Amino acid sequence: MKVYNVEGHILDIEIVSDSVIADDIKRIEFVLEQMYSQYEKVAIRIVLGHHLEISLKAQLEVLKAGINGHSQIARLAIIGDRKIFKYLTSLDNVFVPWKEKCFSSDELE
Repeated sequence: MKVYNVEGHILDIEIVSDSVIADDIKRIEFVLEQMYSQYEKVAIRIVLGHHLEISLKAQLEVLKAGINGHSQIARLAIIGDRKIFKYLTSLDNVFVPWKEKCFSSDELE
């Protein structure tokens, strides 16, 4: 399982395995649903390892989640050093209702 922490209206997620699969997205959605009952808007920070592979099915689950709701997500920050993360973030921004931005680890120092 991925490591996550809820601090107020912010969900911090650190991906500690080599891949993200659709079931991981569903677990995160479960946590978000609990947060929605307490907060009008939530923010998410996700730290991705450079070794991470994101399955096409998981990416489709993210897009489906954005299209099917999750209007309470205000912002999503992706922290990762692979170029593909910036491209996927750009793709997500076309379809999801929240603001999504990708940062490299160097940008955060």
